[in-house]
Amino acid sequence: KPFQNIDIHNVLPKTPPTILFKKNEIKYGNEKLKEINLNIQDEYVCFHFRTPYFQYKKKIINEFKYQNRDVKNYNFFKAVNYLSERNIKSILIGEQIKDIKINKNMIYYNNSFIKNDFLDIFLLSKCKYLIGNSSGMTLAPILFRKKIMYINVPHVHLLYQKDSVYNPFILIKKFKSLKTGKYIHYSEVFEKKLSEIDFVMDLNKLGYDIEDNSEEEIFYSCKELEMSFENKQDEYFDEKIHQNFNNMLNKFGIPKLKNSKISSYFLSKNIDLFN
Repeated sequence: KPFQNIDIHNVLPKTPPTILFKKNEIKYGNEKLKEINLNIQDEYVCFHFRTPYFQYKKKIINEFKYQNRDVKNYNFFKAVNYLSERNIKSILIGEQIKDIKINKNMIYYNNSFIKNDFLDIFLLSKCKYLIGNSSGMTLAPILFRKKIMYINVPHVHLLYQKDSVYNPFILIKKFKSLKTGKYIHYSEVFEKKLSEIDFVMDLNKLGYDIEDNSEEEIFYSCKELEMSFENKQDEYFDEKIHQNFNNMLNKFGIPKLKNSKISSYFLSKNIDLFN
């Protein structure tokens, strides 16, 4: 019973996008984006971070509380600077965020006066790829056959749902013991079903916490994705550690990843958490 966002018959790579913009929509989109210094010829990457702000603002939830797939730390600075060095612009989309640090190389569309629903989709249709965590917004680029680099993924028991040629690299969160302050092995995460717990406060009650991906992890994963466009592999790539991670998934009855990979940098730095 595959989840509805899994392309089980490999249809997407064989078919063109079914959403097309009219000439007046394209003209409108291009003209509005010029107002935030984004031109039609610019290459850019979208960033999206899931937080409780949207659901709380829309009264979907009555209490402001973090889910495991939300982020508290916006660790994008090093990746954004790296993309800027490659003449690639970075656009922050999604809900307005208060008290966020400013990076001169990031365009804060999410806090801009031009933001609207149409431009949300228009931006994702034209981007090089999206860097974001698990949310509805991160599914939109696939409609336009754009790639996604998932970061801050807590649901390690559901990684197979993200296995796709359009999700080449994935960064997962780490779990730690509140008692010892140390990261725990993913075997313990699976055995105690910690990744199936929705809210951080419930995880804390069991004596555990979950950690957002670091600046270094996001930077190296971004670099890995950029190199893949040139059919190159980064210095941390090791097929054996990817096989070992897949073997661990299989041990707990979870399908191995075929099209997607966990970031090589992440695996190499956290090998003791899955070997």
